[in-house]
Amino acid sequence: MQKDKKISGSLLALTAAAMALPGISNNVNASEKADKKVIRYQHASYSEEDLSGLLTANGEESPRYQISVHQFQLLTPVKDEYDLTVNYLTEEMSGASPMGNVIGRDNRAKLDMSGASIDESRRDLAGNLRYFGKEGAVYAGTLGYSSENDYQAINIGAEGEHYKNDKQQTLSWGVGLSFDSLKPTQDERYVRPKSEDKTSFSGVVGFTQIINSTTQFQTGASLMHLSGYLSDPYKTLDQRPDRKTQFSWTNRLRYYLKKWQSSIHLDYRLYTDDWAITSHTVDIAWFQPLSDDVLLVPSIRYYTQGQADFYVVFDDGSIVGDQSSDFRLSPYGAFTTGLKLVTKAGDWKTTIAAEFYQSSADYALGDVKLAHPGLMEYSLFTMAFEYAF
Repeated sequence: MQKDKKISGSLLALTAAAMALPGISNNVNASEKADKKVIRYQHASYSEEDLSGLLTANGEESPRYQISVHQFQLLTPVKDEYDLTVNYLTEEMSGASPMGNVIGRDNRAKLDMSGASIDESRRDLAGNLRYFGKEGAVYAGTLGYSSENDYQAINIGAEGEHYKNDKQQTLSWGVGLSFDSLKPTQDERYVRPKSEDKTSFSGVVGFTQIINSTTQFQTGASLMHLSGYLSDPYKTLDQRPDRKTQFSWTNRLRYYLKKWQSSIHLDYRLYTDDWAITSHTVDIAWFQPLSDDVLLVPSIRYYTQGQADFYVVFDDGSIVGDQSSDFRLSPYGAFTTGLKLVTKAGDWKTTIAAEFYQSSADYALGDVKLAHPGLMEYSLFTMAFEYAF
């Protein structure tokens, strides 16, 4: 089953990484070379709520995705001027997926589900080598490979950070290139392509300013261009343009409250693309130390988007040209609430986190005439262990 493929996280981290403040800094500063080895293991359990029979074409309750992820990371110094990060991820997925929308007896959209037969796995290996040999700058190269039974991707990237005024200002940049190959699982009931390819190129720039001892601000912009096969072969009717250009602008404010010895993180992201989708994301997190070794982080995120210009509520075989009833291209809004607990004991660090997501057409900023029945709810539980030596 095809899923969204994303560019290497290390590249996007240039504009997405949280900026450290007094009392909440990480073990390893992102701008400093690692002085010790760090091993990290993380397990994530993702579960989507089952669909009610009122929303499915056959009137039966249907399960959705259940995903289990195991991630291993090694950070190690390499000689005097380098450090290396290696990530290995395994992902097991099962459940059912919407194949399209049909008109129900009540004239509302109903989901045609694939059935609970999806059982897939993914393997992802990525490396990031950073160079600290030039004063006032850090450079890095990334290389990654991802593989599924029907999908393979290779991505490469380069990134850098440049510091001025005793690191009061930071200019960051990055470029990435991904080559993806798709060989859909065949089904005699449907006509699917035998093999397709996709290429994506991305670039990011960011600027960070330390305003004073308690305030930091970061702004960044990213541009991505995709070309090739961008449709979903597992949908009953899904034809999308073979090109897509995406732009996003992200702003992050970090403010340290001396009285509470805590900090607030406020993020805003604007996204737009030439498929006519525009979205807004507001993210607020409160970092509250409970002691020198315990940190509690509650958070809330709001997201809203408009629809793609070729989005249709009902699949229509009479339409000539692009169309898709994918709920990810529909207008909707969503809230995500989260809670994270981080504890330290010597060289060990443990993180436990939970997120709860709920999407609805009622949460969108604009009016939505017909809500997509595939909008979902999910829960995500994460546990991570880190050891430095």
